[in-house]
Amino acid sequence: TRNKVKPQIVFNVSGIDIRPEPTVKLLGVTFDESLNFESHISNLCHKAANQTNALKRISNFLDTKGRLNVYNTFINSNFAYCPVVWHSCSAKSADRLENVNKRALRSVYQENEICYRDLLDRADKPMLYVARKQQIIIHVYKILNDLAPPFSPDFFKVKTTQYDMRDSYTLVQPLYNTKRYGYNSFMYQGILLWNSLPLSIKKSKNLMEFKHKLNNWNGLICNCGSCFQCKHLT
Repeated sequence: TRNKVKPQIVFNVSGIDIRPEPTVKLLGVTFDESLNFESHISNLCHKAANQTNALKRISNFLDTKGRLNVYNTFINSNFAYCPVVWHSCSAKSADRLENVNKRALRSVYQENEICYRDLLDRADKPMLYVARKQQIIIHVYKILNDLAPPFSPDFFKVKTTQYDMRDSYTLVQPLYNTKRYGYNSFMYQGILLWNSLPLSIKKSKNLMEFKHKLNNWNGLICNCGSCFQCKHLT
């Protein structure tokens, strides 16, 4: 609701009152009442920053490969946990995530002047923003190919036309009311990203082939020089 006065809803289950909380942690993800995931990302960045400090303390005892293994096992795994859920975070939170990741990679390669793009190339990884988009696309593939838990049959609808089109894998793009809860939703962004894929990737025979082709596709990389993605890569 857009009403500034929040209703005090209390659920009673078996004689026990369950009152609303500003944040609730579920399976390792902290949900807040505004669904902007600021609490979750704040905790995530704090944890990754502490792990980066620990990596710095032991960096002299490890070679580059060893430091990269520590990064992949502990630090990057934080960013890779349920990213589809909290991808719709604010630009400020997304910016904070990239800065923490940049600092961690600089600790891996012990380079303070190198740009973020070069650090990612050395680690053979996309920036976190792109990695989250890749995960969204992978989830869409799983849903369309019955590799995910059952969804509503009309969650994704294939676009039909009276003409014989080569791409019969295009999904119907729904309308949205608000940017936060509509445009940034998994359904809308998933369809938007899926429809941008080349037909050769959509027609992958299995999930492994799909992931391989997706990792080698540069369609998610922007070079406009002025967007969120480009500003971080410089």
